[in-house]
Amino acid sequence: MIEIVVIGTGMYSIGRGTDGFGTIVPAVCEWAKNVEAGVRIHLVGSQSKNNHHIQEKIEAFKKLSATKVDFELWPRQPEVNPTEYDRVLDGLSKPLCCIVAVPDDLHFAVAQNAIKRKIPTLVVKPLTPTCDQASSLIKMADEYKTYGCVEFHKRFDAANLMLRDYLQSGELGELLYSVVEYSQRITIPTKIFRGWVESSNIFQYLGVHYVDIMKFISGAYPVRLSATGQKTELYQQGINTPDSIQCSIEWELPDNASTFIQTLHLNWIDPETSPAMSNQRIKLIGTKGRVESDQSYRGLSVYSAKTGFTTPNPYFCTQFGHEDGHVHWAGYGIDSITTFCDDCMDLNLGSVTKEALDLKRSSFQESFCSTAVVEACNASLEKGGDWVSVKSERTI
Repeated sequence: MIEIVVIGTGMYSIGRGTDGFGTIVPAVCEWAKNVEAGVRIHLVGSQSKNNHHIQEKIEAFKKLSATKVDFELWPRQPEVNPTEYDRVLDGLSKPLCCIVAVPDDLHFAVAQNAIKRKIPTLVVKPLTPTCDQASSLIKMADEYKTYGCVEFHKRFDAANLMLRDYLQSGELGELLYSVVEYSQRITIPTKIFRGWVESSNIFQYLGVHYVDIMKFISGAYPVRLSATGQKTELYQQGINTPDSIQCSIEWELPDNASTFIQTLHLNWIDPETSPAMSNQRIKLIGTKGRVESDQSYRGLSVYSAKTGFTTPNPYFCTQFGHEDGHVHWAGYGIDSITTFCDDCMDLNLGSVTKEALDLKRSSFQESFCSTAVVEACNASLEKGGDWVSVKSERTI
């Protein structure tokens, strides 16, 4: 039996608080279809009062997909236990991997416990909110010779792979600047993440995706940044986190000969009537051309008496089929997690090394850059928009 531990039982894991089933559970179950051995997912939370609702999600998912994957829910005792994952990890002899999908400020504590047990670990973005924590995890992964990765699924989006090709082929010339617009519906901070939203912000939770993408497509390194934010609507609702953040990042290309500016305009107060959960687009402007990618409107519009007007993204994590027992999930969100599971199987077989994966995936080492930008952004916000230097990977 292949054991996979998923720590965190919220929206991204199993779709709690939404009409769907999240991304992690559908992805692991799709991956399990190509594995001869049985697969068991351990879904680990901190309090059993959520188990009834999670079990209902699981039963509905199993009926739709006809998955043969087994599920175990933790904790089982009535007491709240924030470190239930310790007991679960200790009770398993050799799980294939651990997937961490908890609030940002808990990433370090949870991930280090898995790494110390030599369990390959995937962490949802960001790796950590601070460079000190990220550095510790990187050193720990090296010390225990254990693979650690961050779930930056936008690296698997075909549109972003095309951006990378256009940029690296030289067709756009020298990159001058990039503009990102990225926002989500107000239910994210006010309902779905209400319990922990004040320990994060829209840049740390969402904007970090396009920091990682910029490093991925350009190979550049962030030098300094300036960030400002506005607290209006959420603050009036008693939520102490910015409605929106604007951040300008100066990047330096590997040859150290030139720099460019990436500007991110972010918010998570879009109205519930917004046709997409995530409204996102990116522009690259170079000396010889430009590329514009609308990553929320992918050409599909739906007008329905049930849901109104929507523009779903069919390429991220999409359910295909409607008959019970014949539904499957596909998309770059699915690919991100199935690729990690494949890598863990290859590690077990000895057909790939941690060092090789560190170079070609969004490993802990590779993800230090995005954490450094998050830390600098938070510092600049506190200083009212002052320019703040971004820590270099050489500080690890």
